[in-house]
Amino acid sequence: AKIGIMELNRPEDIEWSPVDSRIYVAFTNHTGGTQLDQSGKLLSSTHTAKRTDKTGRVWVMKETDASNPATSLSFSYHEVWAGTQGTGAFDCANPDNLMIDRKGGVWFGTDGNFGVNNGRADALYYIDLNPAHKTGLAGIVNPSYGKAFRVAAGPSDSEATGPAFSSDMKTLFFS
Repeated sequence: AKIGIMELNRPEDIEWSPVDSRIYVAFTNHTGGTQLDQSGKLLSSTHTAKRTDKTGRVWVMKETDASNPATSLSFSYHEVWAGTQGTGAFDCANPDNLMIDRKGGVWFGTDGNFGVNNGRADALYYIDLNPAHKTGLAGIVNPSYGKAFRVAAGPSDSEATGPAFSSDMKTLFFS
């Protein structure tokens, strides 16, 4: 039977950016079973497909008519960040709670990074989405576009939740 839908990959948070009318979605990870194949067809009751995303992702959706999102009838979407496994400066996994700052910056807290990245604590991250920082642009020696920068770490195996700024963006809160 064809249902025509697809199960999402554990969406944990959705945030709208008032700066550019984009919608960001944090997909923490998904290694459990699913009842639909990649075409949206129902699998037999004796078969359960397993997802292989152990690190999670952040995606963005943009209305075709971003200046009038309420009347736009279509949208595009793409991945802006993918989790990784390792001990490098930019390795992190399992994005959970999102925050969009007043300048349109995208932030996320992690939930489960400790178990994925060799005992590294869960933390709060900022994703560099400035197109001027992409690979191949003049003057860019160390491209950082699409990378997540750890800003604050929590206790081992904690979940970084509730990121928020004070109204002047000088104080960052999270639990």
